[in-house]
Amino acid sequence: MARRATPTIRRWQLGQELRRLRLGEGIKPPVAAKALGVTASSLSRIENGKQAIKEPYVRVIAGMCGVDADELQDLLTMCEEAAQKEWYHDLATTSPDWFKRYLGFESAASEIRTYCSELVDGLMQTEDYARALAAASTRDGHVRDLDGLIKLRRGRQTRLVGDNPPRLHVVMNQLALVSNTGGPDVMRAQVERLLELAALQHVVVQVLPIGSGAHASMSSPFSLLGFDDIPQMATVYIDIGRGAIYLDERADLDTYGWKFTQLTDRALTPEKTRDLLVRVASDL
Repeated sequence: MARRATPTIRRWQLGQELRRLRLGEGIKPPVAAKALGVTASSLSRIENGKQAIKEPYVRVIAGMCGVDADELQDLLTMCEEAAQKEWYHDLATTSPDWFKRYLGFESAASEIRTYCSELVDGLMQTEDYARALAAASTRDGHVRDLDGLIKLRRGRQTRLVGDNPPRLHVVMNQLALVSNTGGPDVMRAQVERLLELAALQHVVVQVLPIGSGAHASMSSPFSLLGFDDIPQMATVYIDIGRGAIYLDERADLDTYGWKFTQLTDRALTPEKTRDLLVRVASDL
């Protein structure tokens, strides 16, 4: 089933179409950037769907490329759809822009492959676990708009149990299971949640055992986001604490695809992972 075209998808598609038109007319980036009144780097972000695309931008490029009235209307419709609010707009008011961009990609992705080192992935966290994790990340234990953060996380998780959910494959280090985040009761509930989600057909959970040796992803967790309808949107997301890195070059996608395959090969099978989670829950 085709996934609904979210504003993030529409912005990416519109940017790519404007770039196609520009290249078709042989218009160099500096010329187009000057006509739009933006820098060359802003033009690049616009064409790659990383920056809001205003209606005047569309009209300027369309005029430079001599598009007809019907094609212009199609572009303007796409621009209007790209400007719509995402589902998380009112919940992510305190989230940094770099994370809002991830939310847009996650909401539109048809496949999510994630490696977590010392914590449970956000799409699988219980509310108590998320609260304990958030409190531990601040000096005084006080998190600004903690309730809003929890509502946002709950909203993200809704897709996993709704219609047309993404395929989710998580490899998590065993360290996340022995961290005792929030205490035994919180951890037991969290492990039980993992078991519930792992039972879904579109979810795969694997644990990378302690002592499994060196691997290529030891330095950083990451997520690979795939899009069935638009494979060119594939992106690697790396959270670096106070910012994020987004990679979409073919070489980077291949490298992180290889890294994830290496992790799945080293991790326990989904069946053995389930057995481990059952034991951990019973021991807590």
